[in-house]
Amino acid sequence: MSEIKVFTTADLSNHKTRDSLYLAIGGNVYDCTKFIDEAFEDVGHSEEARDLLKNMLVGKYKADDSAKKAKAAAPKAASASASSDAG
Repeated sequence: MSEIKVFTTADLSNHKTRDSLYLAIGGNVYDCTKFIDEAFEDVGHSEEARDLLKNMLVGKYKADDSAKKAKAAAPKAASASASSDAG
C-alpha cells in the first residue's frame, strides 16, 4: 500500500481551479475535479456520494497556519504598495 500524502492549507491552495479541485472533508483530502459540473444536494449527501469519495481520496489534511500568514501579509503588502505609489 502506498504512503498517504498529507496536504497542508498551502498545498490545497494549489488545487482550487476547474482543472484541479481538491477538497478537505473530515480530515481527508479528495480530488473532486471531475465533479465540478455535477449538481449536489442542498442539504447533505446521499450514501452513493459518500461511497464515491472513497475512490477520490488522495491524502490527509493537516491544518497549519499558512492561511493566517498569507492574510497577515496581505495588508502589509497593500500598505507598502500604497506608500510607494504616493511618493
